[in-house]
Amino acid sequence: MTGRYRGDIDNLREHILTLRAIVLILVVIIAGLWYSNNRLKDVQRVHIPPDLSTGVTVKLNDVHKPTVYAFAINIFQYLNTWLKDGGEDYVTRTSELAAYITPSYMEWLKSDIDKRLRKGELQGRTRAIKLINGQIFDNNRVDKISAGRFVVWLDFNIEESQSGMIVKTTRIRYAIRVIAADISVEDNPWGLQLDGYEGNPKTISDEALQ
Repeated sequence: MTGRYRGDIDNLREHILTLRAIVLILVVIIAGLWYSNNRLKDVQRVHIPPDLSTGVTVKLNDVHKPTVYAFAINIFQYLNTWLKDGGEDYVTRTSELAAYITPSYMEWLKSDIDKRLRKGELQGRTRAIKLINGQIFDNNRVDKISAGRFVVWLDFNIEESQSGMIVKTTRIRYAIRVIAADISVEDNPWGLQLDGYEGNPKTISDEALQ
Protein backbone atom coordinates (compact mmCIF):
# COMPACT_ATOMS: atom_id res chain seq x y z
CA MET A 1 0.00 0.00 0.00
CA THR A 2 2.80 2.39 0.93
CA GLY A 3 4.46 1.84 -2.43
CA ARG A 4 1.23 2.51 -4.30
CA TYR A 5 0.63 5.75 -2.38
CA ARG A 6 4.20 6.81 -2.99
CA GLY A 7 3.70 6.20 -6.70
CA ASP A 8 0.50 8.25 -6.69
CA ILE A 9 2.29 11.09 -4.89
CA ASP A 10 5.13 11.02 -7.39
CA ASN A 11 2.66 11.11 -10.27
CA LEU A 12 0.83 14.00 -8.65
CA ARG A 13 4.08 15.91 -8.21
CA GLU A 14 4.98 15.35 -11.86
CA HIS A 15 1.54 16.52 -12.89
CA ILE A 16 1.90 19.69 -10.78
CA LEU A 17 5.31 20.38 -12.32
CA THR A 18 3.83 19.94 -15.80
CA LEU A 19 0.99 22.33 -14.99
CA ARG A 20 3.46 24.88 -13.63
CA ALA A 21 5.52 24.64 -16.81
CA ILE A 22 2.40 25.14 -18.93
CA VAL A 23 1.35 28.14 -16.84
CA LEU A 24 4.84 29.63 -17.17
CA ILE A 25 4.79 29.17 -20.95
CA LEU A 26 1.35 30.79 -21.17
CA VAL A 27 2.53 33.74 -19.07
CA VAL A 28 5.50 34.26 -21.40
CA ILE A 29 3.26 34.06 -24.48
CA ILE A 30 0.73 36.50 -23.01
CA ALA A 31 3.50 38.93 -22.03
CA GLY A 32 4.94 38.74 -25.54
CA LEU A 33 1.56 39.37 -27.15
CA TRP A 34 0.90 42.29 -24.80
CA TYR A 35 4.27 43.87 -25.62
CA SER A 36 3.83 43.33 -29.37
CA ASN A 37 0.31 44.73 -29.30
CA ASN A 38 1.37 47.85 -27.42
CA ARG A 39 4.37 48.39 -29.67
CA LEU A 40 2.24 47.96 -32.77
CA LYS A 41 -0.37 50.32 -31.38
CA ASP A 42 2.30 52.95 -30.75
CA VAL A 43 4.04 53.03 -34.11
CA GLN A 44 1.59 51.89 -36.81
CA ARG A 45 -0.75 54.42 -38.41
CA VAL A 46 -3.08 54.52 -41.37
CA HIS A 47 -3.27 57.93 -43.05
CA ILE A 48 -6.43 58.35 -45.13
CA PRO A 49 -6.15 60.90 -47.98
CA PRO A 50 -9.02 63.41 -48.17
CA ASP A 51 -10.03 62.62 -51.76
CA LEU A 52 -11.51 59.11 -51.96
CA SER A 53 -13.65 59.74 -55.04
CA THR A 54 -11.51 57.50 -57.27
CA GLY A 55 -10.69 54.95 -54.59
CA VAL A 56 -7.37 54.54 -52.83
CA THR A 57 -5.03 51.86 -51.53
CA VAL A 58 -3.43 52.76 -48.21
CA LYS A 59 -0.37 51.32 -46.51
CA LEU A 60 0.65 51.45 -42.87
CA ASN A 61 2.63 54.62 -42.07
CA ASP A 62 2.34 55.91 -45.66
CA VAL A 63 1.85 59.67 -45.23
CA HIS A 64 0.05 61.64 -47.94
CA LYS A 65 0.87 65.22 -48.90
CA PRO A 66 -2.52 66.67 -47.82
CA THR A 67 -1.98 65.21 -44.35
CA VAL A 68 1.48 66.78 -44.13
CA TYR A 69 0.08 70.13 -45.28
CA ALA A 70 -2.74 70.10 -42.73
CA PHE A 71 -0.33 69.10 -39.95
CA ALA A 72 2.13 71.90 -40.77
CA ILE A 73 -0.63 74.52 -40.80
CA ASN A 74 -2.21 73.42 -37.52
CA ILE A 75 0.95 73.03 -35.48
CA PHE A 76 2.89 76.01 -36.87
CA GLN A 77 -0.09 78.35 -36.59
CA TYR A 78 -0.79 77.31 -33.00
CA LEU A 79 2.88 77.69 -32.06
CA ASN A 80 3.05 81.22 -33.44
CA THR A 81 -0.26 82.61 -32.16
CA TRP A 82 0.15 84.70 -29.02
CA LEU A 83 -3.20 85.68 -27.60
CA LYS A 84 -2.16 87.59 -24.46
CA ASP A 85 1.60 87.92 -24.06
CA GLY A 86 4.35 86.54 -26.26
CA GLY A 87 6.66 86.24 -23.27
CA GLU A 88 4.28 83.63 -21.84
CA ASP A 89 2.40 82.24 -24.83
CA TYR A 90 5.46 81.48 -26.96
CA VAL A 91 7.10 79.62 -24.07
CA THR A 92 3.93 77.75 -23.08
CA ARG A 93 3.03 76.66 -26.59
CA THR A 94 6.54 75.49 -27.34
CA SER A 95 6.36 73.26 -24.27
CA GLU A 96 2.85 72.01 -25.10
CA LEU A 97 3.96 70.99 -28.59
CA ALA A 98 7.10 69.12 -27.53
CA ALA A 99 5.82 65.84 -29.03
CA TYR A 100 5.18 67.59 -32.36
CA ILE A 101 8.64 69.16 -32.65
CA THR A 102 11.99 67.49 -33.30
CA PRO A 103 14.72 67.93 -30.65
CA SER A 104 16.84 70.06 -33.00
CA TYR A 105 13.95 72.42 -33.77
CA MET A 106 13.09 72.56 -30.08
CA GLU A 107 16.61 73.78 -29.34
CA TRP A 108 16.26 76.43 -32.04
CA LEU A 109 12.94 77.60 -30.58
CA LYS A 110 14.38 77.86 -27.08
CA SER A 111 17.28 79.91 -28.44
CA ASP A 112 14.85 82.13 -30.35
CA ILE A 113 12.78 82.68 -27.22
CA ASP A 114 15.84 83.63 -25.16
CA LYS A 115 17.04 86.06 -27.84
CA ARG A 116 13.64 87.73 -28.18
CA LEU A 117 13.21 87.99 -24.42
CA ARG A 118 16.58 89.71 -24.07
CA LYS A 119 15.59 92.20 -26.77
CA GLY A 120 12.20 92.81 -25.15
CA GLU A 121 10.37 91.63 -28.27
CA LEU A 122 7.90 89.34 -26.49
CA GLN A 123 6.68 91.01 -23.32
CA GLY A 124 3.18 92.41 -23.77
CA ARG A 125 3.14 91.51 -27.47
CA THR A 126 0.35 89.59 -29.19
CA ARG A 127 0.52 87.91 -32.57
CA ALA A 128 -2.15 86.80 -35.04
CA ILE A 129 -1.05 84.53 -37.88
CA LYS A 130 -3.42 83.49 -40.66
CA LEU A 131 -3.05 81.78 -44.01
CA ILE A 132 -3.20 84.27 -46.86
CA ASN A 133 -6.57 83.94 -48.62
CA GLY A 134 -7.23 80.76 -46.63
CA GLN A 135 -5.00 78.81 -49.01
CA ILE A 136 -6.28 75.31 -49.65
CA PHE A 137 -3.99 72.38 -50.35
CA ASP A 138 -2.04 72.45 -53.57
CA ASN A 139 0.30 69.63 -54.55
CA ASN A 140 3.03 72.17 -55.35
CA ARG A 141 3.06 73.37 -51.74
CA VAL A 142 4.40 70.07 -50.40
CA ASP A 143 7.66 68.58 -51.65
CA LYS A 144 8.52 65.01 -50.67
CA ILE A 145 12.28 64.97 -50.14
CA SER A 146 12.57 61.30 -49.24
CA ALA A 147 10.60 58.63 -47.39
CA GLY A 148 9.05 60.37 -44.39
CA ARG A 149 10.68 63.77 -45.11
CA PHE A 150 8.83 66.77 -46.57
CA VAL A 151 9.10 70.51 -47.09
CA VAL A 152 5.87 72.53 -46.86
CA TRP A 153 5.49 76.07 -48.20
CA LEU A 154 3.06 78.22 -46.21
CA ASP A 155 2.15 81.88 -46.77
CA PHE A 156 0.94 83.78 -43.72
CA ASN A 157 -0.36 87.21 -42.84
CA ILE A 158 1.25 88.18 -39.53
CA GLU A 159 0.03 91.01 -37.34
CA GLU A 160 1.66 91.89 -34.03
CA SER A 161 0.39 94.34 -31.43
CA GLN A 162 1.96 95.96 -28.38
CA SER A 163 -0.37 97.29 -25.68
CA GLY A 164 -3.26 97.18 -28.15
CA MET A 165 -1.42 99.07 -30.91
CA ILE A 166 -0.41 97.35 -34.16
CA VAL A 167 3.37 97.45 -34.45
CA LYS A 168 3.96 94.98 -37.26
CA THR A 169 2.02 93.76 -40.30
CA THR A 170 3.74 91.57 -42.84
CA ARG A 171 3.35 88.63 -45.19
CA ILE A 172 5.86 85.83 -44.83
CA ARG A 173 6.51 82.66 -46.81
CA TYR A 174 7.85 79.80 -44.70
CA ALA A 175 9.45 76.64 -46.04
CA ILE A 176 8.92 74.23 -43.15
CA ARG A 177 10.49 70.81 -42.82
CA VAL A 178 8.20 68.00 -41.64
CA ILE A 179 9.30 64.46 -40.83
CA ALA A 180 7.48 61.23 -40.01
CA ALA A 181 8.25 60.25 -36.41
CA ASP A 182 8.20 56.93 -34.56
CA ILE A 183 6.29 58.26 -31.57
CA SER A 184 3.35 57.01 -29.52
CA VAL A 185 -0.18 57.67 -30.77
CA GLU A 186 -1.15 58.98 -27.33
CA ASP A 187 1.52 61.70 -27.49
CA ASN A 188 1.24 62.51 -31.18
CA PRO A 189 -1.64 61.04 -33.24
CA TRP A 190 -0.28 62.61 -36.45
CA GLY A 191 3.00 60.71 -36.33
CA LEU A 192 4.67 63.85 -37.74
CA GLN A 193 6.98 66.53 -36.35
CA LEU A 194 8.08 70.01 -37.38
CA ASP A 195 11.82 70.07 -38.05
CA GLY A 196 12.55 73.76 -38.56
CA TYR A 197 13.00 75.86 -41.68
CA GLU A 198 14.34 75.00 -45.11
CA GLY A 199 16.11 78.31 -45.64
CA ASN A 200 15.15 81.65 -44.16
CA PRO A 201 11.51 82.85 -44.13
CA LYS A 202 10.93 85.51 -46.82
CA THR A 203 8.69 88.54 -47.11
CA ILE A 204 6.39 88.02 -50.07
CA SER A 205 4.82 90.33 -52.64
CA ASP A 206 1.49 90.06 -54.43
CA GLU A 207 3.19 88.50 -57.43
CA ALA A 208 4.76 85.79 -55.32
CA LEU A 209 1.36 84.68 -54.09
CA GLN A 210 0.35 83.49 -57.54
